[in-house]
Amino acid sequence: MLALIASDWFYNEVIRQTPACAPGVYRPVPVAVKETRTRGWVRFPGAAPSGADADRLAHRPVRQLIGRAWPGPRH
Repeated sequence: MLALIASDWFYNEVIRQTPACAPGVYRPVPVAVKETRTRGWVRFPGAAPSGADADRLAHRPVRQLIGRAWPGPRH
């Protein structure tokens, strides 16, 4: 499985401002690395949903979208 993750800054300054980047298919994810706790944005290339599928997936947590292969951040 391939995923694209962007920093919160990059998402807000570039992706969100560029409709061609399809900002609506990105989902926020908590990121914890060493002392840093922040938000990232994840997208699964080639799996960009549209219409009813996008509405249905928009409200599911990222863990449900990518399954158990991603353990999530450690707290």
